[in-house]
Amino acid sequence: MCQGPFMIKSILDATLSLWIERNQALHGKDYEENLAICTSTADDQINWFYSNKDLFTDSDCTILFASDLSEILDCKFDFKLNWSELCKNCRTNPNIVQHASDSATNTGPTATTPDNQSTTTQNSVHSFFQLHDSRFRQ
Repeated sequence: MCQGPFMIKSILDATLSLWIERNQALHGKDYEENLAICTSTADDQINWFYSNKDLFTDSDCTILFASDLSEILDCKFDFKLNWSELCKNCRTNPNIVQHASDSATNTGPTATTPDNQSTTTQNSVHSFFQLHDSRFRQ
């Protein structure tokens, strides 16, 4: 009789099977396997950031890399993910803000922020730290 519906069902079944296999390979078969894959990816990112500290300002390095690499790698996944995101933000969005108290005394090298304002990089602090760390609030 009519083979059309049978062919469509066979193609759909094969496609769904392939899709499930792909997702399990990328994301794991269950929560634990997914967490292991994500943790491994986060560990790779953390190792990369630690081996490329020169991409960050000195003030960011003081905060980001205050702990040893092994201490960061021993942390829970959520911490690793947040730490990696913070590093990405510091590296790709350097909204450097100069301390008001530093402006009169600092004669170090200068950098230009995205809004073309000249700031001092030696004693500058990333805007994230100014917002979230009371030591750097004005």
